[in-house]
Amino acid sequence: MIKSEKFPEIDLPLYLKELYCLQLGTHLYSFLHQIIMRRKDKKFFEYVLHHGMALLLIFYSYCTNFIKTGSVVLLVHDFSDIFIVLARGYGDFSFKNRKIVNIIYITAFSIWCYCRLYVYPVYSIFVTTYQIYMVEEKYKYFFFIFLDFLLKLK
Repeated sequence: MIKSEKFPEIDLPLYLKELYCLQLGTHLYSFLHQIIMRRKDKKFFEYVLHHGMALLLIFYSYCTNFIKTGSVVLLVHDFSDIFIVLARGYGDFSFKNRKIVNIIYITAFSIWCYCRLYVYPVYSIFVTTYQIYMVEEKYKYFFFIFLDFLLKLK
């Protein structure tokens, strides 16, 4: 990446903006659904805090034009969720085969470990620190890293 005078205000492809709109809508729905429909849940406050911080993180990274790193974070987390939802969905069928359920769960766990323990630290954290080095107003992005770190503590 070449250091430019207008680095944070770079032009982005339309699909990244659409990804952000989709993710913002999904997390806003999850947040409101948790508050309105699932107040009696044992983990109510944990989920509200998680979805609220995710919303704040998505909104803040979009407003500060930190979209490249934010999209990597979103994709890393969503890719492993696909297999978890697939395993849960298949587990609800009455004609389920236990071997297939185990294979799906092992695949989901392997992908989750790879994405969260390797891809996220190596690519997202490295890119974040590199982008902070490239920007003059570094204080804007430390808040992003702080929120991202808090999101991982869940």
